[in-house]
Amino acid sequence: MDKLPVASLPEHERIDVGKLSSVFRDTATSYKYLFLRSIVDAVRENQDGRIGLDDLSLRMLVTAWYPHTYFKLSFGKADKIGTILDNISPELASKKPISFGKSTREDLYKNFVRLISEKDDFRKNVLGLQRFVPYRLLATFFKDEVRSMPDHKKK
Repeated sequence: MDKLPVASLPEHERIDVGKLSSVFRDTATSYKYLFLRSIVDAVRENQDGRIGLDDLSLRMLVTAWYPHTYFKLSFGKADKIGTILDNISPELASKKPISFGKSTREDLYKNFVRLISEKDDFRKNVLGLQRFVPYRLLATFFKDEVRSMPDHKKK
């Protein structure tokens, strides 16, 4: 199966656009897309410049929740986002808003923050996202530095 061409991004004087676009050349799951979207959203909303991995992981789940819950979108067999969302809790999994606006996203995020402190299995799933997702997205920018390292040391 041929790979789909990666769309060209506009050049930027401070961003290595070639490396940024190459992040998405090898994707079999939604993690990179959701993680990058979460970074963009967090940068837009956080004025102090600090972004935590818990915040990014929860944002990933918030972004994926609507298409997964409302449209029954499957992210693929290897992707665990849908499984995490299905296992959160019956009351969240059954909510199907007509629209998914800012207030719905904020409410859902608050519910996820509450669940991360109340449910150990949810916390473990969020930590599981943090174990590999940031590495997979950022590894493209550090290929030369990690080329000779064994895989278990790269993460």
